[in-house]
Amino acid sequence: MNVSGQGEQASKSQDFPRVPWDGGTATFVADPTSLCAEPWAVVVFVLHHGRFLLSRVPRGWCTPSGRVEPGEAPEHAAIRETYEEAGATVRDLHRIGDFLILGEDGTSRCAAVFVGTLETAGPVPAGTESTDARLFHVEEIPALYWTWDPLMEAMFQYALNRAGLVEGGGDA
Repeated sequence: MNVSGQGEQASKSQDFPRVPWDGGTATFVADPTSLCAEPWAVVVFVLHHGRFLLSRVPRGWCTPSGRVEPGEAPEHAAIRETYEEAGATVRDLHRIGDFLILGEDGTSRCAAVFVGTLETAGPVPAGTESTDARLFHVEEIPALYWTWDPLMEAMFQYALNRAGLVEGGGDA
């Protein structure tokens, strides 16, 4: 498995929307020189032939995501969350930036964002919060994603564009 933490060709100049999030605001930072050193969570955009892997969790359909366990590397958390929420393995994982969440009290936290290619898909593991996992075309996602806003719209397009980083190019 290839893991790259640098997102070599990320665009520093692309601006992402800032949206309300959990009592504060959220945006995305695609600057590979300022990756958050200690993300509290990961978000994984997994692609297979141009379709995104989504999991159905209690809040609705979403990308595999979750908290980073103490002492766990963000890359390992991304691999673990993809398996736990979708029963899938991912290859050619690349960190493409970070979600930055700013609380109304001035605190901040970040979530590492990855893009990768679906390697294997199996049943959703028993005992997880997920009840289903499926592949969707980007055009289908706004109608079913648990929360759809300008930031998520920009992120799915960005992840689709960045999928060119994945070895084998057309495989994503």
